[in-house]
Amino acid sequence: MGGIITTIQKSQVLDNLPKQFFADLVNKVSQKVASGADVINLGQGNPDQPTPKNIVEAMQKLRRIRIVINIHLFVVKMS
Repeated sequence: MGGIITTIQKSQVLDNLPKQFFADLVNKVSQKVASGADVINLGQGNPDQPTPKNIVEAMQKLRRIRIVINIHLFVVKMS
């Protein structure tokens, strides 16, 4: 029989895993709540109707604006 392993080494693969988006989000929300912010959790529940079209369109517009801003900032940084 083999000996007892006394130490466990972390795999280098673990260091290359992406950050956990939702774990970070939970931490940020918890900090906001702790500071007294009024937070509405939109991640819970099971909607019985689709998201209204005007909300979807507004979110799409904001996303396009954010992409344009990010591209602009990237170009500025490269200049």
